[in-house]
Amino acid sequence: MNDAADRPIAAPRCPLCGDANECAPARAGRFDVACWCAALPRDAVSAEALAQVPAAQRGRACLCRACLTGKACDKPRDKPRDDQRGT
Repeated sequence: MNDAADRPIAAPRCPLCGDANECAPARAGRFDVACWCAALPRDAVSAEALAQVPAAQRGRACLCRACLTGKACDKPRDKPRDDQRGT
């Protein structure tokens, strides 16, 4: 049985800024396809950016390179409101 949670979301855009995320698994519809982000060292990934990904997309939607690494993205990221943080 194939559960939808076992597949990436077919989302070619970064959930934070809307730019193209170049996610190979999202294009292929499966996680056994290597993505550019897997080659990044863990310390290059922005924990702040990952925390901003909506819960329903965590682990299933890819951020663009700029958002994932915390570098300046050409589009502003929406900060979650306090009532959306889940605390």
